Amino acid sequence: MRRIWKTRGDKLVADVKTIIEPFDEAGDAAFRVTASSLPEVFTGCGLALSNLILPRAEPGGVCRPGLGTPAMRRIKLAAPDLESLLVGFANEIIFLFDSEAFVPMQFRFRELTYMEKDEGEGSARLEAEADGIVLTEDAIHSAADQGAILGLVPKAASYHMIEVAELADGRWTARLVLDA
Repeated sequence: MRRIWKTRGDKLVADVKTIIEPFDEAGDAAFRVTASSLPEVFTGCGLALSNLILPRAEPGGVCRPGLGTPAMRRIKLAAPDLESLLVGFANEIIFLFDSEAFVPMQFRFRELTYMEKDEGEGSARLEAEADGIVLTEDAIHSAADQGAILGLVPKAASYHMIEVAELADGRWTARLVLDA
Protein backbone atom coordinates (compact mmCIF):
# COMPACT_ATOMS: atom_id res chain seq x y z
CA MET A 1 0.00 0.00 0.00
CA ARG A 2 1.42 3.40 -0.95
CA ARG A 3 0.11 6.70 0.37
CA ILE A 4 1.41 10.01 -0.90
CA TRP A 5 0.45 13.48 0.31
CA LYS A 6 1.70 16.49 -1.59
CA THR A 7 0.71 20.06 -1.02
CA ARG A 8 0.79 23.01 -3.35
CA GLY A 9 0.92 26.62 -2.35
CA ASP A 10 1.85 28.08 0.98
CA LYS A 11 -0.74 26.57 3.27
CA LEU A 12 -2.54 23.34 3.95
CA VAL A 13 -6.30 23.68 3.73
CA ALA A 14 -8.22 21.65 6.28
CA ASP A 15 -11.83 20.61 6.14
CA VAL A 16 -11.69 20.03 9.90
CA LYS A 17 -9.59 21.99 12.32
CA THR A 18 -6.38 20.70 13.81
CA ILE A 19 -6.74 19.84 17.49
CA ILE A 20 -3.67 19.96 19.74
CA GLU A 21 -4.20 18.55 23.23
CA PRO A 22 -1.40 18.56 25.82
CA PHE A 23 -1.43 15.78 28.41
CA ASP A 24 0.61 14.97 31.52
CA GLU A 25 3.25 12.29 31.20
CA ALA A 26 5.66 11.91 34.14
CA GLY A 27 6.91 15.51 34.09
CA ASP A 28 7.71 15.48 30.38
CA ALA A 29 5.92 17.54 27.74
CA ALA A 30 3.40 15.50 25.77
CA PHE A 31 0.59 16.18 23.33
CA ARG A 32 -1.86 14.55 20.94
CA VAL A 33 -2.68 16.11 17.58
CA THR A 34 -5.73 15.22 15.50
CA ALA A 35 -6.27 16.64 12.00
CA SER A 36 -7.83 15.85 8.65
CA SER A 37 -4.59 14.74 6.96
CA LEU A 38 -1.16 13.38 7.79
CA PRO A 39 0.66 16.59 6.75
CA GLU A 40 -1.64 18.58 9.03
CA VAL A 41 -0.85 16.23 11.93
CA PHE A 42 2.89 16.72 11.38
CA THR A 43 2.32 20.48 11.10
CA GLY A 44 0.38 20.44 14.38
CA CYS A 45 3.16 18.52 16.14
CA GLY A 46 5.78 20.94 14.80
CA LEU A 47 3.78 23.98 15.89
CA ALA A 48 3.08 22.50 19.34
CA LEU A 49 6.82 21.93 19.82
CA SER A 50 7.71 25.43 18.56
CA ASN A 51 5.14 26.91 20.95
CA LEU A 52 6.78 25.10 23.85
CA ILE A 53 10.13 26.66 22.94
CA LEU A 54 8.87 30.15 22.13
CA PRO A 55 5.41 30.57 23.69
CA ARG A 56 5.18 34.28 22.89
CA ALA A 57 5.39 33.79 19.12
CA GLU A 58 2.26 34.56 17.19
CA PRO A 59 0.78 32.43 14.40
CA GLY A 60 2.21 33.22 11.00
CA GLY A 61 5.65 34.02 12.35
CA VAL A 62 4.96 37.51 13.72
CA CYS A 63 7.05 38.24 16.81
CA ARG A 64 8.00 41.29 18.79
CA PRO A 65 10.44 43.56 16.95
CA GLY A 66 14.09 42.79 17.73
CA LEU A 67 13.38 39.22 18.81
CA GLY A 68 14.79 37.63 15.67
CA THR A 69 15.15 37.65 11.92
CA PRO A 70 12.89 35.75 9.49
CA ALA A 71 14.45 32.57 8.08
CA MET A 72 13.56 29.37 6.24
CA ARG A 73 15.05 25.91 6.72
CA ARG A 74 14.60 22.74 4.68
CA ILE A 75 13.95 19.46 6.44
CA LYS A 76 14.47 16.17 4.63
CA LEU A 77 14.16 12.89 6.52
CA ALA A 78 13.67 9.18 5.94
CA ALA A 79 12.65 6.51 8.46
CA PRO A 80 11.35 2.94 8.53
CA ASP A 81 7.85 4.00 9.71
CA LEU A 82 5.67 7.02 10.45
CA GLU A 83 6.37 6.93 14.19
CA SER A 84 10.13 7.08 13.62
CA LEU A 85 9.60 9.83 11.04
CA LEU A 86 7.65 11.93 13.58
CA VAL A 87 10.35 11.45 16.23
CA GLY A 88 12.99 12.45 13.66
CA PHE A 89 10.94 15.51 12.63
CA ALA A 90 10.59 16.67 16.25
CA ASN A 91 14.28 16.04 16.94
CA GLU A 92 15.21 18.09 13.86
CA ILE A 93 13.18 21.03 15.20
CA ILE A 94 14.97 20.72 18.56
CA PHE A 95 18.36 20.48 16.80
CA LEU A 96 17.65 23.59 14.70
CA PHE A 97 16.89 25.53 17.87
CA ASP A 98 19.93 24.18 19.76
CA SER A 99 22.36 24.79 16.89
CA GLU A 100 20.98 27.97 15.26
CA ALA A 101 18.34 29.42 17.63
CA PHE A 102 15.84 28.80 14.80
CA VAL A 103 12.18 28.46 15.80
CA PRO A 104 9.79 27.33 13.03
CA MET A 105 6.34 28.88 12.85
CA GLN A 106 4.96 27.50 9.61
CA PHE A 107 5.54 24.29 7.62
CA ARG A 108 5.08 23.49 3.93
CA PHE A 109 5.35 19.80 3.13
CA ARG A 110 6.60 19.12 -0.37
CA GLU A 111 6.46 15.37 0.21
CA LEU A 112 5.21 13.08 2.93
CA THR A 113 5.15 9.43 1.88
CA TYR A 114 4.71 6.13 3.58
CA MET A 115 5.03 2.82 1.79
CA GLU A 116 4.02 -0.33 3.62
CA LYS A 117 5.73 -3.45 2.34
CA ASP A 118 5.07 -7.10 3.12
CA GLU A 119 5.70 -8.47 6.62
CA GLY A 120 5.15 -5.13 8.35
CA GLU A 121 8.23 -3.43 6.93
CA GLY A 122 7.95 -0.02 5.36
CA SER A 123 9.57 3.26 4.60
CA ALA A 124 8.57 6.85 5.27
CA ARG A 125 9.95 10.07 3.79
CA LEU A 126 9.42 13.72 4.50
CA GLU A 127 10.53 16.86 2.71
CA ALA A 128 9.40 20.19 4.11
CA GLU A 129 10.23 23.86 4.33
CA ALA A 130 9.95 25.54 7.71
CA ASP A 131 9.48 29.32 7.96
CA GLY A 132 10.33 30.91 11.27
CA ILE A 133 12.83 33.15 13.00
CA VAL A 134 16.40 32.95 14.18
CA LEU A 135 16.46 34.51 17.63
CA THR A 136 19.02 37.24 18.17
CA GLU A 137 21.74 36.71 20.73
CA ASP A 138 20.33 39.61 22.75
CA ALA A 139 16.90 37.94 22.83
CA ILE A 140 18.42 34.66 24.05
CA HIS A 141 20.52 36.42 26.72
CA SER A 142 17.59 38.48 27.97
CA ALA A 143 15.51 35.28 28.05
CA ALA A 144 18.11 33.63 30.27
CA ASP A 145 18.25 36.67 32.56
CA GLN A 146 14.52 37.33 32.78
CA GLY A 147 13.03 33.97 31.89
CA ALA A 148 10.39 35.86 29.92
CA ILE A 149 10.87 34.79 26.31
CA LEU A 150 11.81 31.14 26.11
CA GLY A 151 9.58 28.38 27.39
CA LEU A 152 10.53 24.72 27.65
CA VAL A 153 13.36 23.58 25.38
CA PRO A 154 13.12 19.77 25.30
CA LYS A 155 16.21 17.56 25.08
CA ALA A 156 14.69 15.17 22.54
CA ALA A 157 11.54 13.52 21.26
CA SER A 158 10.89 10.12 22.79
CA TYR A 159 9.61 6.84 21.40
CA HIS A 160 7.68 6.43 24.68
CA MET A 161 3.96 6.23 23.82
CA ILE A 162 4.63 7.32 20.20
CA GLU A 163 1.67 6.87 17.89
CA VAL A 164 0.74 7.93 14.35
CA ALA A 165 -2.51 6.44 13.06
CA GLU A 166 -5.34 6.97 10.63
CA LEU A 167 -8.71 7.01 12.38
CA ALA A 168 -11.81 5.20 11.15
CA ASP A 169 -13.31 8.49 9.90
CA GLY A 170 -10.26 9.25 7.71
CA ARG A 171 -8.70 11.82 10.03
CA TRP A 172 -5.19 11.31 11.42
CA THR A 173 -3.85 11.41 14.96
CA ALA A 174 -0.40 11.45 16.55
CA ARG A 175 0.84 11.29 20.11
CA LEU A 176 4.31 12.63 20.97
CA VAL A 177 6.22 12.73 24.26
CA LEU A 178 9.23 15.02 24.69
CA ASP A 179 12.04 14.51 27.21
CA ALA A 180 12.33 17.77 29.15
